[in-house]
Amino acid sequence: MKPARILVVEDKEEDRELIASVLLDAGYETDTCSCAEDAQSLIAGKRNRYDIVVLDLLLGHVFEPAFYLLDQIRRFSPATRTIVLSSHGTAENAVRAVKTGAFDFVDKPFVSHCRTADISAVLLPKIQAALCSDDYDKMAARKRFLEGLSEDELIDEVLIPLLKKMGYLGVQRIAFHGPGEHGKDLLPCYKYGDFNERIYYAAQVKAGRVSASSSGPCSVQTLLNQIQSVLLFSFVDKFDGCRKKVDRCLAVCSGHITNEALTALEAACEGRRDIVIVRSDDLIDLLRRWNLLEYFDRISRQGEKDDQKRGPAI
Repeated sequence: MKPARILVVEDKEEDRELIASVLLDAGYETDTCSCAEDAQSLIAGKRNRYDIVVLDLLLGHVFEPAFYLLDQIRRFSPATRTIVLSSHGTAENAVRAVKTGAFDFVDKPFVSHCRTADISAVLLPKIQAALCSDDYDKMAARKRFLEGLSEDELIDEVLIPLLKKMGYLGVQRIAFHGPGEHGKDLLPCYKYGDFNERIYYAAQVKAGRVSASSSGPCSVQTLLNQIQSVLLFSFVDKFDGCRKKVDRCLAVCSGHITNEALTALEAACEGRRDIVIVRSDDLIDLLRRWNLLEYFDRISRQGEKDDQKRGPAI
């Protein structure tokens, strides 16, 4: 099982390194930074999906950056659990931290002048409790369900309902799914922009693992070729009868993307506004924001019941 990823946000270098060493010794993948701005950049990065953030509440002698970061984590990375450290452990700060999204609150004086064993005894149980929380388990179960869907199921049961809920118009899948479909898995749909202009989207959906190999249906190069096909393929606009190309391609990947494949994908898409990469975490975040998690959990439970009826594969 892949170890949990933890980000330590602490402005004091000695404390930051001490906490990181404890976490690394415990087997966790650990990154560090010294300010809220750097933490936000790391958390927003496509490759950085943190399970836990250990956050010093007093960064640069002020509280507000940490509270702002807590709010950003709650809004944009809801599966991440934040454990707050504070040497100013007042009840008021603890209550505000929890209300702003903290999973737990730890009195920070345990760090200074302590042995690593003492830090381990206090911090590691908090981290384990966060990783075993119901919300974390639900998130993991949702990701497993997404990764197990076929491309047709991902399109019909997740992507189309989500896009319709988000206000995209004309959302429908192509009639034929397979070789010769020009890459796209949805017919061009559209959404109105800020100036009432129609912005056309199509989607390339990839279920399962994406690897860095140079060929094969699961390679990142195949995905990039399919994305390019989507952007080059033209269609007739029903509103004015003109032949057009889509403005943006949604590259929806529900399975695991290897680090090497992700590096290649990010390099190819850097600076391009016409390609939007949507990973499993992004899908779940969008389902949550658009109040579709209950629907998603319902179809996942139904999927589990269907699997049980079919019995084990032979």
